[in-house]
Amino acid sequence: MPSQIPQGGLLAMSAHAEEADDDDRMSVDSDADLDSAPLSSSSFNRPPWSWPVWQKRTGEDCSPFSPDFKDDSVWDSAEDSQAIWTYVNNFWALPDSDQIDYAQRSRSDNDKKGRVLWLDWVNKHWGDWKVNSTIEKTLAERGLDPYSVMKRLKLAKVSTLLSFLIPLFKPHQLPDLNSSQVILAYPNLAEALFGQDAFTADLVCLKEPVRHFIDSLMITHWARVRKWIVGERKRIGPLKEKVESSWKGS
Repeated sequence: MPSQIPQGGLLAMSAHAEEADDDDRMSVDSDADLDSAPLSSSSFNRPPWSWPVWQKRTGEDCSPFSPDFKDDSVWDSAEDSQAIWTYVNNFWALPDSDQIDYAQRSRSDNDKKGRVLWLDWVNKHWGDWKVNSTIEKTLAERGLDPYSVMKRLKLAKVSTLLSFLIPLFKPHQLPDLNSSQVILAYPNLAEALFGQDAFTADLVCLKEPVRHFIDSLMITHWARVRKWIVGERKRIGPLKEKVESSWKGS
């Protein structure tokens, strides 16, 4: 089943506006308040762009979506700003399942310009926001990084080239997300990215849009790591042979 890309997951988090001065964690009825907030009201900010921890990480102190073009806009022109605004509102109006396809760069429709502008903007700043390094750090701190997971599940071992006493970590097959139980790190990652605003009023559970976004991050991250591990498996065999051959020939 296709999964949402992180750029789409991030956009979905902004579907419901909230008042800038409102701490929605103070009331268990906050979700209902957010649902009733007018989407186009300029007096409302959109999560996570209104959350201090995310603001500090991104350097953006307000939502990048607005029907009004301003001098300090992240977009180059009023036309670009309007294209983004049209795209995101059409995106937010869709059911979650339809948003997955709607976020894809390859999709061709009347919202293509706004979609590409959004994807390019997020991709341009993704490295500056240090999301990937935060994922890696959080998983390592929880002992849920790929190597720890494979070692725990006995899917990898360390061998040594006796000739040089060189340790070789031999990865086998990286288990899927469910088997790896990476979900145990979701609260830690959400707090690192968004602070306490990521949680429900009682600070027990993640808000659903946050959980979906973290899901999209981890699915993408795990797929990238799996691809790297496959490459490592192919590399280690020839490397071992090359080292042993070099040792014998010396």
